[in-house]
Amino acid sequence: MPNRHHSRRLSPQFRRLSLTNDQLHRLLSLSQNDPSLRDVHDVVTIMINTGVRPGELQDLLWSNVDIRRSRVLIPNYRNNRCVGRYVPFGAKTLQTLKVLHDREPASEIVFGASAHRRINRVSRQLRVLGRETSIGPISLSGLRHAFITRLMTCGGSVDSLSTICGYKPGNSKFLSTLEQRFECAARDQARIENDWQERWAVVAPALLRNSPRIS
Repeated sequence: MPNRHHSRRLSPQFRRLSLTNDQLHRLLSLSQNDPSLRDVHDVVTIMINTGVRPGELQDLLWSNVDIRRSRVLIPNYRNNRCVGRYVPFGAKTLQTLKVLHDREPASEIVFGASAHRRINRVSRQLRVLGRETSIGPISLSGLRHAFITRLMTCGGSVDSLSTICGYKPGNSKFLSTLEQRFECAARDQARIENDWQERWAVVAPALLRNSPRIS
């Protein structure tokens, strides 16, 4: 007898599908002005600008958010030692983080005490948006892959990719310390938001006029 839970999982092709810039613009325009999609807008904004994994975003603590240095610590404990990584963020992510903090100032978790439930709800809402609009299939993993695509398209280095996304670092002869790797990654991450702002200024007016309401 087949496992019903297993049969309902998303296919690998769906999970790994990356979104184009036009699809991301449309997704943000749909969620920006709809109160029921507030969490969708917050999750999409953070993931496409930082490349964090859904589980990492779900477990993110305010104590690991360094506003002064514009970075978050993604912890990874091995043998009772934290060997995590720092992920840089820019103005758009900072703005979203401030909004989240204002909503639940007493919470230690960025997405609140019910973070797991909220992230799961966002995942379901993304699937609905993908079906009911012309955007196409959307998944949380696809948002992370969209960040990776944008990073490399904007000229980001392999070192930056490994630093931000937590992949095995390459053998760079020029970046000898973790701090140097982070500084390089932060510069490459900033390119994404600069490129994004230029594109958004061009396409946003038309998208906002033509965006349908999602019931």
